[in-house]
Amino acid sequence: MRVIVDTNVLVSGLLFGGPPREILELVQTDTITLCMTETAILELNRVLTYPKLERQRLRLTPRFEIVLDDVLSRSIRIPEPLDAIDVITVDPSDNIFLACASAANAQFIISGDKHLLDVKNFAGIPIVTPRQFLRQFK
Repeated sequence: MRVIVDTNVLVSGLLFGGPPREILELVQTDTITLCMTETAILELNRVLTYPKLERQRLRLTPRFEIVLDDVLSRSIRIPEPLDAIDVITVDPSDNIFLACASAANAQFIISGDKHLLDVKNFAGIPIVTPRQFLRQFK
C-alpha cells in the first residue's frame, strides 16, 4: 500500500511518538510504502533543523537519525510532478503532498495539517489523520 505522509506527521513520529510513530513502524516493517518527492524530503530536513525541535532531536540522537535513515531508505522516490496542483490556496506548499499522491498512485494521504484534511479526498485518494489511518488499516 502506497501512502503519502506529510512533514508534520513524519516529524511527530520521529521525535515524539503516538500514532505517527506507529505509522513509521509500518514503513520500517515494509507493511506500507512511503512515497516522497525530493521536495518533500528537503522540506522534512528543513523542518527537522528548526531550533524549537533541537532539544528533542538531541535527546533522541542517534536513535532518531537511525530511524530517519531507515524510513527514507525504504521510501519510494517519486519524480517531481510536471503539472502544478493548485487545490490548497491558503498554504500552497501543502500542494506538494497532493501532487506526490497523484504521481505515486497512493492509496492514502496521512496528515495532521488542517488545510490538507479539509480537502478530505483528492483524486479519489482519502486524506486522513494518523489515527484515522490506523483505525482503517487495522
